[in-house]
Amino acid sequence: MIPTDSTSDLYREAAKRVVAQTGADQGYCFLLGTADGHLAYEIAKLTRLQVVCVEPDPARATRAREMLSRAGVYGTRVSVHQGKLKDLGYAEYAANLVVCEDMTSAAETIGSAEDVLRLVRPCGGRAYLGSLRTPERKPVTR
Repeated sequence: MIPTDSTSDLYREAAKRVVAQTGADQGYCFLLGTADGHLAYEIAKLTRLQVVCVEPDPARATRAREMLSRAGVYGTRVSVHQGKLKDLGYAEYAANLVVCEDMTSAAETIGSAEDVLRLVRPCGGRAYLGSLRTPERKPVTR
């Protein structure tokens, strides 16, 4: 199970906000940067989305996999892929939802905004880019 603390509350509220503002409920969600897996877990709990986490740091990817496995969602609802977005070979337009908490650091570790937006499916795909701590953030619709 997932530990509950103030960090868990932050991710729970962020997931609620992302889902409410994007309307995404099914299909594929690419979560860029996993931290420890909390946000992926919360999004999976709230929706029917298959969550694909992209994490360039091997240690963070391992921690996220372990936490998500303990929570019972790893391999069924959530997967963690280690590497840079552009190197992982995902098909264009694969995502109903792409979530990236911090585009500034994402550009250095995950890929460019172009790499991110290439995943968003046309005609209804959404990207939630920016700070999850800022409630006034609006999703990008493609």
